[in-house]
Amino acid sequence: MRGESGVVEGIFSAVTETTYRVLAERRERLSREISEATVIARSAEEACNAALRCLDHLPEEAPFSLAYLYDADDTTLRRVVREHVADLSDPAVDPQFALDVIAEGATPPWELDQSEPSKIDIDASLAQRLPHAPWPEPLVEAVVLPIPSLPGSRPYGHLVLGVSARRRFDAAYQSLYVRIAGHISTAIRNARAYEAERRSAEQLAALDEAKTVFFSNASHEFRTPLTLMLSPVQAMVERAAGASTVEVSSAELALVERNGQRLLRLVNSLLDFSRIEAGRAAIAWQPADLAALTRDLASAFRSTMELAGLAYTVEAETLPHPVWIDAEMWEKIVLNLVSNAFKYTLAGGVSVKLSDLGDCAELAVSDTGVGIPTSDLPLIFDRFHRVEGQSGRTFEGTGI
Repeated sequence: MRGESGVVEGIFSAVTETTYRVLAERRERLSREISEATVIARSAEEACNAALRCLDHLPEEAPFSLAYLYDADDTTLRRVVREHVADLSDPAVDPQFALDVIAEGATPPWELDQSEPSKIDIDASLAQRLPHAPWPEPLVEAVVLPIPSLPGSRPYGHLVLGVSARRRFDAAYQSLYVRIAGHISTAIRNARAYEAERRSAEQLAALDEAKTVFFSNASHEFRTPLTLMLSPVQAMVERAAGASTVEVSSAELALVERNGQRLLRLVNSLLDFSRIEAGRAAIAWQPADLAALTRDLASAFRSTMELAGLAYTVEAETLPHPVWIDAEMWEKIVLNLVSNAFKYTLAGGVSVKLSDLGDCAELAVSDTGVGIPTSDLPLIFDRFHRVEGQSGRTFEGTGI
């Protein structure tokens, strides 16, 4: 700046402060990158990995980062990601870094029980061993913040993020970290929704396949007794053609009656199933002598077992008091178990045992038959499931 005489009397320098604009742009870019990286995550761990990898490329904002997630039981925290942290097996590193699993009741490192972002001071001796690039100054602060879940629920986990030695942890800095946790939270919710949808689709596909098998089995089961019933009826009709009367043998009537009862059992099974599924199955509770009732039901198979050459034992010890049951349902249980044991036991024997266990009674039906393959044991109560390829006397049933 020149004076009246033209001599330079001073210098004017215009300075525009751009630090906050640069920071805002950099943080906005980081937030956008994390959002894009986590949107394709298919699990909570993938979401944390994707977010912390983005932070790994920008140590100016987060010199180091750790992510902890709760296990499915919501009681155990497990570290799933670490970035810019030295080898955790190194004894020189603070023990709190080496803690991979934090069980409920244990003292969590980094105060991982906070429901809000909290700033913590880093011990000077630990700070010397922590990464602090790109600046030479050691870190003095870190932030612990929850990964929010649904309102009123425990967080999905927690983040531990270092604070740059050359930046003050102000509201804008905290807002960046909160947004990062928010992106991870959104990705976890989306991943869990995706997983639930995938499981639902698999279950629907399995149910659809099971229903196809069920209707195939049911159609076969209905067709067999109907065919056996129609054959003698058709013979009667042919004999009756042009005659005023027709002779019917007792064997033919017995065949029709036996297969009619078989068909009725199948229909009743389907009706019972539909009532149970619709929640309309009524239970008629009544006190009963469970031992006597079980002996009576099981004894109905004795002659059948003896004719088949099978050893048959029934042990039903008298219980100290009556048991409240639905007699009709108990009958179905006993008859189903014993008939299945007979159906799939070609040699050896079948035993029925009712035991008093103090506060309950236990019914056990065992046999020396083909058994159930280990791979099918978890599927015993799956609707419509039947073990294929097993040797048995008959294969009547719908798989319910």
